[in-house]
Amino acid sequence: MFLSFFGFSQNKNLDYKYAFKIYNLSTYQNTTNTFSDSVSTTNIFNSTFKILSPTIACSWKAKKSNFHEVELTSFQLNKANHETSVIPLNSTSNFPISGNEVTSTNISLRYEYILNILNKSTKPFVPTLGFSVNPYYQHLKSKPHTSQAFPWSSADFGFHGYIIPRVTYYLKSKCFFDFNIPVAIFNFKNSFATVRNPQIPVESQRISEMDFSFLPKILSFRLGVGIKL
Repeated sequence: MFLSFFGFSQNKNLDYKYAFKIYNLSTYQNTTNTFSDSVSTTNIFNSTFKILSPTIACSWKAKKSNFHEVELTSFQLNKANHETSVIPLNSTSNFPISGNEVTSTNISLRYEYILNILNKSTKPFVPTLGFSVNPYYQHLKSKPHTSQAFPWSSADFGFHGYIIPRVTYYLKSKCFFDFNIPVAIFNFKNSFATVRNPQIPVESQRISEMDFSFLPKILSFRLGVGIKL
């Protein structure tokens, strides 16, 4: 009788080993990079709001009906070209007066350990709590089209820490829906910036900063669809 009751009390919705998920990750984020040298202090402010940002993830079962999950949150390599030119009278040649070629790289992963709070419930709604680490790498490189500007580049490497409350709704088929709110707890990053200005010493052309922030200004929502494998 005890074995029958124990088997019945387990949530059969969690009776799978692997799953594949597709999320939409909406994120609002404010960041500030501060670089100081012997001449001045430079503040770079960035504000981004990603409304539609598809991501993919794979999860596999751990002990006690908990789960591991790995998500590819961003993988981008872009090149953009901006140029403003003029054509003098009685001429057919373009003369650039401003503009640059910008190459950007953005790579971000997320590992998460998902703790099932009510793994013995038989209801299709299953609340869980996730703990995750999110390493990331961002790089920008600018090549100007005129001699009035200087080549520059910047790079950020670091990781976020999250606590993620979530609710999963399991259908009778192999599909399920996953809604969660990643809450950023901390952010650790190394930032580097280089400006190839020949008017300043070479050792002053590259500056770096290490930063640790608690409760960074990041607001995220994830809605996903999963398939049991």
